[in-house]
Amino acid sequence: MNSIVKNSLLILLLISKLILSQQSAADSLKNELDKSQGQRKVDLLNELSDIYQYINTGTAINYAEASVNLAASINYKKGLANGYGSLGYCYVNLDNKKALTYTKKALSIRTELNDEAGIATSNNVIGVIYYYTGDYLNSIDYHLKALSMREKIGDQGRVATSYNNIALVHIAIENYETALDYLEKALAIRIKNGSKRGIAIIKDNIGDIHSKMGEYDEAFKYFTDALAINKEIGNKKSEAYSSYNIANVYQKLNDTTNAIKYYNIALDIYTQLDEKMGYQMLKMDWPGYIMNLV
Repeated sequence: MNSIVKNSLLILLLISKLILSQQSAADSLKNELDKSQGQRKVDLLNELSDIYQYINTGTAINYAEASVNLAASINYKKGLANGYGSLGYCYVNLDNKKALTYTKKALSIRTELNDEAGIATSNNVIGVIYYYTGDYLNSIDYHLKALSMREKIGDQGRVATSYNNIALVHIAIENYETALDYLEKALAIRIKNGSKRGIAIIKDNIGDIHSKMGEYDEAFKYFTDALAINKEIGNKKSEAYSSYNIANVYQKLNDTTNAIKYYNIALDIYTQLDEKMGYQMLKMDWPGYIMNLV
């Protein structure tokens, strides 16, 4: 058996094993879903959509659409807002026009309900969408709105999210030191709260800054930490992204063998997940950054 086949089989086994934890949670919710109705069913559909964001985007969209349809039919406004919010989340970087439309629908309903946490989330997602479309002025404006409300509420976990996302706007305009300040503050909160997914996201982003600054040893340190965490928690999309980041550093060091190795790892994962955005990123060789959507 040649090394390419061996590596492909190993990746398949890892994907099967690491996805089990998230799939198990989803299966438990699906069992309850079959016995539920009304508002509880809407809430379960939204929870399932959120879980499948990290397993399969198409399935996440299906659950969110079902949530919107049911919530609208029973006039459950909070559930409808969450359904639109989930759809907006799903479409970020898949169809940013749709993402913005759905997220603004969620924001409108949440504003009507005076749902401060929900308003902050919608502002955050809008900031992410504008970031990915290159509108950095609007992006920073919405992220600052989200940060202000999250500080008011006292939601430290999501304050860290806003710090992370504000940092990424600064990276985009090459304010690296300011970006690092925000990311270090975000990382401190994530470590205190024990949010492994959040820690991995921030470490990937810190690694990106060091890579862009030519500090490759530091970049490797943060990327490999992020990769290990993503493997541990079974976050396949982020595992592929961390592998891609490592490949980029090897490419900059003209280490073609290792660059191809990690590109192939990322590609195999995206293939298994049928993640078209992952394919596009690899094809374009776009460095990208991970923003928090919640």
